[in-house]
Amino acid sequence: MWFFYNKLIYVVLIYIIIVHRKMARMKIDFEKDIKILKHRLDVLEDKKEGLTSKVHVNVNSEVTDPGFVMPILEPLPPSPPPLPLEVETPMAEIKSEPNFFEIILEKIKHYFTTGNTIVKVGVVLIFFGISFLLKYAIDNDLFPIEYRLIACAFFALVILKIGWNLRLKSREYGLVLQGGGIGVLILTTFVSLKSYALISPEIAFSLLISFVTATAILSIKQDSLNLALFGLVGGFFAPILVSTGSGNHIILFSYYALLNMAIVYISWKKSWRTLNLMGFIFTFAISSIWGVLKYRPEFYWSTQPFLILFFLIYLIIPILFANKKRPELKGYLDGTIVFGNSIFSLLLQLQLIEGIPYAGSFSSLGFASVYIFVSRYLLKHKNENYRLLAEAYISISVIFITVAIPLAFDGFKTAAIWSLEASGLYWFGIRQNRPFARGFSVFLIFASSVAFFFARSRGSLDLLFLNTYFMSCILIASGFYVMSYLSQIHQDKISSSEKELSNFTFLFGTLWWVFGGVSEISYYLKYFQGSNRGFLSNAQLLYLTICSLILFTIARKIVWNKLRLLTHGLVFTMFLYFLLGLSYLNHPFEEYGYVSWALSIASYYYILFYNDQKHSEQKNILIDIGHAGILWVVVGLLVVESHWIGNTFIQESSAWKYAAHGVIPIFVIWFITEKKDILKWPILKNHSVYMSLGLIPIVASSWLWLMITNWLNTGSAEPLIYIPILNPLDLSHLGVMFVITLWFMRSLKTSAHKQFLNLKDVGVFLGVTYFIWLNGLLCRAIHQYVGIPYDFSSLFSSVIVQVSLSIYWTILGIVLMVFAAKKVLRWLWLIGAGLLGIVVVKMFLIDLSSTERMAQVISFIGVGILFLIVGYFSPIPPKTITEEKS
Repeated sequence: MWFFYNKLIYVVLIYIIIVHRKMARMKIDFEKDIKILKHRLDVLEDKKEGLTSKVHVNVNSEVTDPGFVMPILEPLPPSPPPLPLEVETPMAEIKSEPNFFEIILEKIKHYFTTGNTIVKVGVVLIFFGISFLLKYAIDNDLFPIEYRLIACAFFALVILKIGWNLRLKSREYGLVLQGGGIGVLILTTFVSLKSYALISPEIAFSLLISFVTATAILSIKQDSLNLALFGLVGGFFAPILVSTGSGNHIILFSYYALLNMAIVYISWKKSWRTLNLMGFIFTFAISSIWGVLKYRPEFYWSTQPFLILFFLIYLIIPILFANKKRPELKGYLDGTIVFGNSIFSLLLQLQLIEGIPYAGSFSSLGFASVYIFVSRYLLKHKNENYRLLAEAYISISVIFITVAIPLAFDGFKTAAIWSLEASGLYWFGIRQNRPFARGFSVFLIFASSVAFFFARSRGSLDLLFLNTYFMSCILIASGFYVMSYLSQIHQDKISSSEKELSNFTFLFGTLWWVFGGVSEISYYLKYFQGSNRGFLSNAQLLYLTICSLILFTIARKIVWNKLRLLTHGLVFTMFLYFLLGLSYLNHPFEEYGYVSWALSIASYYYILFYNDQKHSEQKNILIDIGHAGILWVVVGLLVVESHWIGNTFIQESSAWKYAAHGVIPIFVIWFITEKKDILKWPILKNHSVYMSLGLIPIVASSWLWLMITNWLNTGSAEPLIYIPILNPLDLSHLGVMFVITLWFMRSLKTSAHKQFLNLKDVGVFLGVTYFIWLNGLLCRAIHQYVGIPYDFSSLFSSVIVQVSLSIYWTILGIVLMVFAAKKVLRWLWLIGAGLLGIVVVKMFLIDLSSTERMAQVISFIGVGILFLIVGYFSPIPPKTITEEKS
């Protein structure tokens, strides 16, 4: 049962979207026609008013004859502008089109409020009164049933005769009486057959055929739609009013078949939409209700022919209507029959064949075949009235073929086939300029995604990638890609909204491509590797790399720039897997990571090389980010790998391990900055990108590493002895500061960086960096030789550290001041002097509080002597002209 309702959801969803889209498009066309007609009417009225010139008498005119007044003729008003093809109307003036129920209510209201209302109401009351009288007579057995029925029939013939005689003298009155008489005759005949079996089915149906035929003839002869409707409604309500709940469905449907044949006959003669619509609604509404309440599988062979007959009747009726005038599918009437017939016929058919394997799919294909055959027949006739109807039938046949797929296959196969069908329909819609076909294809491709997730869970383990699940994902992705590509190469044939939609189809195609492979690998590896996340991530990265190469190759063959640029997403993928791997991998190259990372890096450099060689004139920020991103990934991988090697083979506290972290960034910064000519590609060709976007994060992270390790590591060089500067940590620090300084100096010479950097700011930044590092160097040396613990509290409270810092800062200040005096750099001299001022403040606030007097003596005397020396050899440089003016 779930399988049936699952497929039923697909069917109803498809038809609701199609009918709604069709109705919306036709509604717009209808409103445009109304506006154009209104405009033409206004123009005609303006022309009519302008045909007569207005004559005014000018009483103040100066004339030679005082008794003569000169008439002044005003010119004709200008002609109205030519009628535009489309008239813009304010939205406030556009009234919404009434829905189906409003149309029915309006018809009922029109029937009872126009013409002879009293007569119409009276006929309706008499009709129901006779029905109730029959029921009463049945319940109370008042008269022999034969006499009761004969009396009813005689009464019906009398009012029918009276109505016919009055057709010329009082047309409307006579038509109402005729309709009431025929309705009573139909009711009497049906009661005679069903309730009392007074007549045989053959005689009953002969009479019913006669009555229905008479109604059709009378309505056509007198050109009366109301008579036809009255007889039709009476005919459909007759079995309902006298029903006892135990009727024979064969008789019921045979009777309705006769009524519908009468509608076919009338449709051949008259273009009465309302009659066609009422017949369709009554037929399928009553059939649906009976199917829900009464149908059982053993009734299949006795109900299937009637369903086919009803379907064919309302397939032919729009053709008969189109034979007389163009079918206006935009309205509720024709559109309801053309599209509603296919919907209800299929739904009723699915109910009849529930439980029969593949019967729904073959039925849908059968419906599609009928529509294709009929549309071909209509197109062969060079009748323009048939063309629109033929196109509608072709659309319905495509829908039936689409619906046949989920009725035969599971959700995965359905999604795959729908995606292929959607891409083919979109190509057809572009080639034939069919917006409806393109719109349906877009709906279908998204519906394929929904069908995929409505599918039942995967079963047994199939071959990796060679299974329905994965192939469905790839086909859905391919369908999205095909539609996006066709939109790009046929931009002149689609609207602006479709151009924007192509970006979404491209995005969804990418997501499906990624989702299919990632989920497929996860599903398989859980059987073989369990919860090994490292192996899983490496396998997924390898899959995405191969996909990028495939898509890149396709983009080269068909010259699809959007797809070619998409392959740059590989660098973002690598960066993402690198960050994720930090949380659950010991090092990136474990679990065959060296294979996936080597292939990924090589593949992306190949993509970059092709873009630089073949599309250098189309370079954009995405390619620049690609060059920078792959550099970050490579450096990050090597740094993390070196960290793992250090943890594995070197003691935890040793400076060798920390020093190894700085080796890779030092080499990369130095090589890109100084040795760019060695690698013509990618470094030299894109040197500005590597110097800015590529190295800025690496320089920043190296500086941050310098600041952190400067105060967290003691610099232990075991098994070697500690020597300041000549130890692995200090040497790596010097290397970092050297390449950072080198990078800043080279960047200052780059025109692109001059607006962000200047020599003074760079000098201050580097000076502060050196100062902080030298303080760490001093503290580490004191820790190594004196044994003071290397933490902030111990160092701050140590007298030796404080005295050493005071003398050390003073020497630094003196060096700056001497250098500034020789170079006449007043600002640098002031910095050195400021540092000496800080030393003085520190001595009084910190050094003076020490309880060791000798330390105080050394500190104050040593610093004082240094101050005297600097005052003699390095006086303050004079102000420059600019400083004096300021």
